[in-house]
Amino acid sequence: MTRLVTCGWETGDVNESGGVTGSTAIANTSPTPRLPGLYYLRCGSGGVTGYRSWTFAAPKTEIWMRFAAFLNVSGSNEMSVAWFNDSANGGQGIVTWSMADFYVRVYRGTSIGSNLLGTSGQPIQTTAWHTFEIRWQIASATTGIVEVWIDGSRFINLTGVDNTNTANLNIQSAQVGFSFTPPGSPNICIDDLAINDTLGTINNGQIGDGRVVLLRPNGPGSNTNQVRGGTDSGANWSQVDDIPMSFSDYVYSATVGARDTYALQNIPSQVVGWAINAVEFVGYGQNSDSLPGSLAPTVVSGAAFESAAVPMTTSPTYFRQQYETDPNTGAAWTVAALNALEAGTTVR
Repeated sequence: MTRLVTCGWETGDVNESGGVTGSTAIANTSPTPRLPGLYYLRCGSGGVTGYRSWTFAAPKTEIWMRFAAFLNVSGSNEMSVAWFNDSANGGQGIVTWSMADFYVRVYRGTSIGSNLLGTSGQPIQTTAWHTFEIRWQIASATTGIVEVWIDGSRFINLTGVDNTNTANLNIQSAQVGFSFTPPGSPNICIDDLAINDTLGTINNGQIGDGRVVLLRPNGPGSNTNQVRGGTDSGANWSQVDDIPMSFSDYVYSATVGARDTYALQNIPSQVVGWAINAVEFVGYGQNSDSLPGSLAPTVVSGAAFESAAVPMTTSPTYFRQQYETDPNTGAAWTVAALNALEAGTTVR
């Protein structure tokens, strides 16, 4: 597996993925979301620090990061867009976007204005959605590669540069948003985020433009063995289709092995024909008491495929399982296979 992170905030919950510092919020107006999405992440609303971060399970020496960004301008400062830290949380490098001249810049370390590595060859219009792709490769203590692509064109291409700011020659976390409190009241909106490393044979390089879409339960699947709780909607699948996810209605069971799976919405028409490079189960669960209890993400694609059980606590928590290929075939996902997919949980 080489896809490290996928998130589009389509659950409508800011805490769906990543750690948070400062002011971040879910938004769907000013600007309009990128279709077919309904939501995106807004960082630094009101001119304050606000960003989300993802820590990888192991340090990396090369990653590709893709996201859409929309900078709402207020003032003339140079603002952080994304930055990378090492295994000791020391800053390795940062990508910025200036509200004064609209150029994108890359710095070694995370201090804006110090250790400039490169500047885009032309300005980037601010009040519009743009797809950013950032490559950060650390080859040695003094040599590395940094690329910044915007809307499919390479704006910064740095080779053989010193792009490490610490003694740890790695990256273990990535951040998007505002790293400090900006003057004025700007904010940056982020959507359709994905991060790859360069291992394996798929999702191992540049990601390209794309959308993260949420396929909600919309009908019964081939397994209905759990019990409805909370407000009874009349069917198990409609207990778990809330956006944002909540426990006003839910399904549950104390019986080990009890499984529910649900039919899902089809792929939106706006992205039919695009490659499907990862499918990710997103669940939301909790235990009713302090005794042990786990839920195993389960999908049905031809047959049922149950992933490792995830221990629940008495607090609601998100849990995820990624499928970079169709588990039924071991090959890339097809539209037909994804439209026929069922998803749910097995009690363990």
